[in-house]
Amino acid sequence: MGDKDIEYVWFDFHGECKKMKWENLSKLVDIVKQTMFSHGYFMADLDVGFGQRELINSQTCRITSI
Repeated sequence: MGDKDIEYVWFDFHGECKKMKWENLSKLVDIVKQTMFSHGYFMADLDVGFGQRELINSQTCRITSI
């Protein structure tokens, strides 16, 4: 818990979602939504697997969306 880049959010999944009350997950989403949307993301097509990280370069990886 000492990593400043990781935020801990307590959520009692079993307590909130018991008896198939999956809609209660929206409570967790509401708590983390702003943080989630503040992070960037991209999508890429890879010609190699993640186990071959040393082979990832501009020829084997194409950014498809930013």
